[in-house]
Amino acid sequence: MSVWGFYVDSWDGWSQNETASWTDDFNFSPASVYATAMLTGILATNNSFLFSGIVEYRKKNPKTGKHTTVRAGTLGLSFGLGELIIDQNVDRVTFGLGVWDTGGGDWPSRADAVHQVWLYD
Repeated sequence: MSVWGFYVDSWDGWSQNETASWTDDFNFSPASVYATAMLTGILATNNSFLFSGIVEYRKKNPKTGKHTTVRAGTLGLSFGLGELIIDQNVDRVTFGLGVWDTGGGDWPSRADAVHQVWLYD
């Protein structure tokens, strides 16, 4: 296996007394991919949930050109995102970042995350 491409993005988000979430799309030509997400920094106040991971990815059939979306998780659950994917003929990966601050306090909660996609042969 040899890596021939790499996409990376650093995201951050914050929330105070509410739930907030964001998505981050990586689009590229169909390839074999290894994708993962990780939290790199957190500030958890009140009753907070901070999470990052993979929401879904899209595959392209090399014979028909038809796209198929594969769900890896959901932003509706604090432990509902996919940790990683390894698959072929992928042309899009959608990452998610969630910051749920539900404590009613005076200070916001914050999360930093790194989303990455490795393209390989």
